[in-house]
Amino acid sequence: MGLLARLGLAVAFHAWMLNRGVRCLFGDANLYWYLASSLRWGGAFEVEQWGIVHHALRTPGYPGFLAGCQLLFGPSPLAARLVQALIAAACVPLTILLARLVLGPRLADQPLLSGEGRQRRWAGVTPAILAGGFVALDPLTAASAVVLLSESIFPTVMLLFLVAMAHLRSPNPLASPNPTSTRLPIRLWTALGAGIAAGVGVLIKPSWLLFPPLLALAWPFLTGGGMVNRRRAALQSFIMLAAAALTLAPWWIRNHQTLGRFVPTATWAGASLYDGVGPQANGASNLDFLNDPAWWPLDELRQDRALLDQSWRQIGEEPGRVAYLALIKATRFWSPAPQADELGSPLARLLCATTTLPILLLVGVGVVVLLCRGKLAELVLLAGPLGYFATLHLLFVGSMRYRIPAMVPAFILAAVAVHWLCGSGRRTGSSLPTHPKRELIPPRCPN
Repeated sequence: MGLLARLGLAVAFHAWMLNRGVRCLFGDANLYWYLASSLRWGGAFEVEQWGIVHHALRTPGYPGFLAGCQLLFGPSPLAARLVQALIAAACVPLTILLARLVLGPRLADQPLLSGEGRQRRWAGVTPAILAGGFVALDPLTAASAVVLLSESIFPTVMLLFLVAMAHLRSPNPLASPNPTSTRLPIRLWTALGAGIAAGVGVLIKPSWLLFPPLLALAWPFLTGGGMVNRRRAALQSFIMLAAAALTLAPWWIRNHQTLGRFVPTATWAGASLYDGVGPQANGASNLDFLNDPAWWPLDELRQDRALLDQSWRQIGEEPGRVAYLALIKATRFWSPAPQADELGSPLARLLCATTTLPILLLVGVGVVVLLCRGKLAELVLLAGPLGYFATLHLLFVGSMRYRIPAMVPAFILAAVAVHWLCGSGRRTGSSLPTHPKRELIPPRCPN
């Protein structure tokens, strides 16, 4: 159902774009498409904007994906949208798998209605299945899969990373039947896979850069157990980070050879931060400041450094104003309906809000449920990306566009909330261990 919805939406959205005579709603799409065309024909990964040649204006993950689509299907935006729909549809089974790994079978596979309240038509609906249904049918998640932006394929890569990390916590990982086998343990392969997914995620969406290291630092304290388990978790974190670094290494080497400086992601950080905290900032994105002669004559590296320095100066000199902007950005980030004028009529926004607002409330309930049960590690895996991006965009510009990818694992929290509200979680204690009641045996009378 999720695949069919995304394929149909891709065709409809492409027809709408043709009718408007544009490639996509956002200006970033044209930049990605140009870089992809250059890669397809063996050209340099560079673009000229504001009179300056940029060699690392964007990371190569998403342009490389579009270049592959162009190589296989020609310069057809519709073909790219359809491929994105296929990749995005994989989020549905990955969400179900993540729910089962994180919540455990006692909660993830328990029917929403049990006992006298259980009905036959609800017998197969579990929190894991419900979370997958949320992902399949959520209109914002489906819509983000067909626009020519990095948010289209990033959720799938992010879920691969979270699934791998959740598998590292699973109590019964697959193991070799032969104890003397020289093959690498499955946990090592899983950590390597998590690192590769983390690196690919950064190449697609550079703002993801800090989340894997932050999770790695907290990982030994989230896995539970004694000192041995913590050491094993620390080794897993190291392997994950090493694999991520190796995945990013070709991009780092290329940037150093081209620019003469280490650039971990792109030279767009300065402009992005200044867009969020500069004197012209209002919470939304407005890059007109790049036409200012104070910035555009500078070369790529000098412009990035100058904008970063000026941004941090603004934060230090006007903390009150920056805090007020952060409040506006948070409002935009958590908005249940799109705020940009090009995203539809007021009626469309109202319909979007009626489907999104209940989900956001359910996610909040799910967070409280897991907190009350002491499920900190589970909460970090499911709500961590959402909290990370929400915090990040208190400095950078705010938009619900940046919330949509992080909502995919958070749908599991909404399913947990529904399970709890239906009464099954409250009656059984969900995944909490239960102990058999002791029978009271009357004392025997002496003969």
